[in-house]
Amino acid sequence: MSISPAITVGEGIQCNYPVICLFDQRLYVALTHQQDDRESLRVFVFDEDLKALDTRTALSDFPINSRPSLGSDGQRLCIFWLRKSGRTGEIVFQDVNQVSDTSPQILAPVSGNSGWIRTASSPEGDMIVVWQDGSQKPYQCRYSLLKDGKPGPVQTLTSEFPVRHPDVIYGDNAFYIAAEQDTKDFQPQIYLTRILKNGRIDKSIRISDHPAGNYHPSLALSQNGDLVVAYTSPRKGKQHWDMPRWVYLSFYNGRKVRHLDPLPGMDLTKDLTDQSLEYPRLAALDSGQLFLTGRPSQNFFVQVRGEKGFEKPYRLEQDGWGGRGLTVELAVRGHTVYTVRRDLREVILQKIEVRKPESRMDKLKSFPASGEIPELKNSSYQNYRDVYPKIMGKTVFFGDLHHHTAYSDGIGDPDEYYMRARDFLGDDFFCLTDHDHFVGRPMQPGDWQMMKDVADYYNAGDSFTTFYGIEWTTGRYPNSGYGHRNIYAIDPAMPLIDHTRDPWKTSKDLLKEIRVFDGIAVPHHTGWTGTDWENADDISQPMCEIISNHGAYEYMGNRPIQHRGGKKGSFMQDGLAGGHRFGVIGSTDSHGLIWHHRAGYKRNCIRSGLTAVITEHLNRESLFQAMKRRHTYATSGIKLFLRFECENSMQGDVMTSHRVPEFSVECISPDPILRIVLVKNNSDVYEYGGDGLRSRFTWTDPDPIPGQESWYYLRVTTVTGEMAWSSPIWITPLI
Repeated sequence: MSISPAITVGEGIQCNYPVICLFDQRLYVALTHQQDDRESLRVFVFDEDLKALDTRTALSDFPINSRPSLGSDGQRLCIFWLRKSGRTGEIVFQDVNQVSDTSPQILAPVSGNSGWIRTASSPEGDMIVVWQDGSQKPYQCRYSLLKDGKPGPVQTLTSEFPVRHPDVIYGDNAFYIAAEQDTKDFQPQIYLTRILKNGRIDKSIRISDHPAGNYHPSLALSQNGDLVVAYTSPRKGKQHWDMPRWVYLSFYNGRKVRHLDPLPGMDLTKDLTDQSLEYPRLAALDSGQLFLTGRPSQNFFVQVRGEKGFEKPYRLEQDGWGGRGLTVELAVRGHTVYTVRRDLREVILQKIEVRKPESRMDKLKSFPASGEIPELKNSSYQNYRDVYPKIMGKTVFFGDLHHHTAYSDGIGDPDEYYMRARDFLGDDFFCLTDHDHFVGRPMQPGDWQMMKDVADYYNAGDSFTTFYGIEWTTGRYPNSGYGHRNIYAIDPAMPLIDHTRDPWKTSKDLLKEIRVFDGIAVPHHTGWTGTDWENADDISQPMCEIISNHGAYEYMGNRPIQHRGGKKGSFMQDGLAGGHRFGVIGSTDSHGLIWHHRAGYKRNCIRSGLTAVITEHLNRESLFQAMKRRHTYATSGIKLFLRFECENSMQGDVMTSHRVPEFSVECISPDPILRIVLVKNNSDVYEYGGDGLRSRFTWTDPDPIPGQESWYYLRVTTVTGEMAWSSPIWITPLI
């Protein structure tokens, strides 16, 4: 395999989502280009030696122009894309030769999380375009047949389940659409649907059969006419789920489905930055070889079928932590594969010459698909909102407010995270917080609108609640920034925040500006990247994340859960000593990596921190107002009940009292309780030994200081090493 030098396409970090197509002996690359709060669509033209020939910009008066796809019917090359203004928009298309001069044709109105556009053509020149439509629940897959460049009626794959992330190919005198379908909670399967050339649905075939879930299919047509489907699955063994995922291949010959044996190089035990493999793209070469690409957590790879089967993965250039795109897109001519990808800080175009087999290729080892999907054998996580007692008439709700997807520097797609929290982890609420602008990748306006659309899709009244969130990611305090803060809101007007642009550059400006949309800021891993307590605003910053996979940040040298880094003056107790009032939360800060690439304290990269909110109702308004009132506590991932009261006040409250402060404590834990420590003004003043799974006690402060405010909070440790912290109660005794 011979790889050409990398060619940069476009203007660096502002470019993303490139796609590629060969047409009329020229190479076309389309991508999105960000300029402040707008996205434009650009097309770059090259010859087959990668010499630049032309650049075009699509004509559009919409602020968001994203997710392009290129497709040819043999006579013309068309570009399809999603254009939006806010939540609503359109799937549109135009001939690339007219894209700069003529407004595009509207294919279909859409709203919500729509896009993921793919095309295919028949030898006779019929073209099909498919896309994900999130305008309503459940997600739908729409398609339209184009003849002579004119679209036919928009049709829908019939399914009672959500259908996402389609791909399409022509073969066996028909079009085939592969897509995810959520036939069971948290267990999407890949289905293949045959579409006749008149647009009628012929039949649908289930390809995958593992209960851990299967995602992001890609299609190719083998030399013998079999359809090949590549997809990602976070499976472990035959019936278990785990966070590491890999790419799997299945074959369909028109009658039966067979699964290929695991690919060489598959390693689900990796714990550094090249963990997992996802977002596959697949192509067939003239020789019958298959060319596979994918995305490990922090780079890209290619894998080719040779004489003896698939070779080991080859890692493309630019290893290292950073924000990348999702896929390596492909265009094939003979044994030459043209690739384009959004890598670290730039879009890269390369030509790969694949070595032809010198002898007949061995038959790939495979096994028949199962007729049924077995039950998932993972232990289920319990939902506790109807199990634990009330606190002053209010319910304790549990959720996680800090996760990263492949849209910044994590893995997985947003839908997967929400489904897992709702259906597998049994959480009450959830929020994604991808980075605003980090390690060479700014969040683009289309990405931000998509994140809000996905949050809205899964927000479901009194059963599961979601928020809007983004991580404001400046440099480490005090040398190069103000540390990291997550920004949360429930107002759909919450704008895209970018710390490299006004008015979001300083922490003071940030905390001032988020009041416009009633947002709140939460600093996290403060002892690692630091935080500027002196600029903290207790109204805009009512909480601090005390625990995540980076460790616990109550105080320097925290035990038994330790912490990453050690920046003096940046821990929770430092903020309290500075006179600030804030509650505590726990969140995982997951990037999808077990052991957080050896920097985390726990293998479990989806349950390293958890937030408990005490409020009346499970909805956005009730939860959000409770967080602003600091009615929260934090755990290291365990769903533990913690009641901490003084008179008529609970954790997070500020009170005065004409009596000596007397506290009532109750803790119920799934794991045996080792100890409960009551902390006053950052000093441990009382320790209560655990009483198994439930502990209750009262404590009266023997040394109250009349007229002087003190803060009190709880620290809980279980025999298994899990921890929890209450938010403080601030009390001024008037005695």
